[in-house]
Amino acid sequence: MAKISPAHLRTVLLALVAALVLLVPAAPASAARNLELSVMDDQLLLGASQQNIDGAMTVLRDLGVDRLRVSAFWHEIAPRPRSTRKPRGFDAANHQDPRYDWRRLDPIVVSAAQHGIKVMISISTPMPYWASQEPRRRNSVWKPDPEEFGAFAMAVAARYASVADHFGIFNEPNQGAWLQPQSDGRGLASPHLYRALVH
Repeated sequence: MAKISPAHLRTVLLALVAALVLLVPAAPASAARNLELSVMDDQLLLGASQQNIDGAMTVLRDLGVDRLRVSAFWHEIAPRPRSTRKPRGFDAANHQDPRYDWRRLDPIVVSAAQHGIKVMISISTPMPYWASQEPRRRNSVWKPDPEEFGAFAMAVAARYASVADHFGIFNEPNQGAWLQPQSDGRGLASPHLYRALVH
């Protein structure tokens, strides 16, 4: 009679256990009744034609999406984003100021609502240079001025309050692509910057 090595026996036993596991039926998946499916795809939607936006919303609705998250990029909506000086007389807290440009965001929010999809708007950088605490740096994510951010957030919320029921502050503020500086000579800086914006 041939001798079975311990290594071979171990392999055979592991194969048998794996086969038995496959025979055990999986427990049915259960989800909380209030579980929500949310989708974000700014690249697909921002700047798209109304026809393409409506088509995307139809697909999302048919897939069972409950909520769309979309970004309100500050530098795309506010006037003169490459200027280090805030436009004279510009009322940043007033969404009806004619210098605001809502043309990329309006059709998305309206279409989502028309398709029965709830909306979350992320109010985010990049920002106009003039909205930085140090505008001469010409850096659209460097130290956003909390007062200017508050005014912009107020305008976004006022414009979309009847349609959007969630608003987010920034996208990944722990990443240098969205908020700078992340740290300085004293240590972490971005958490303090973010807290000032939220406050």
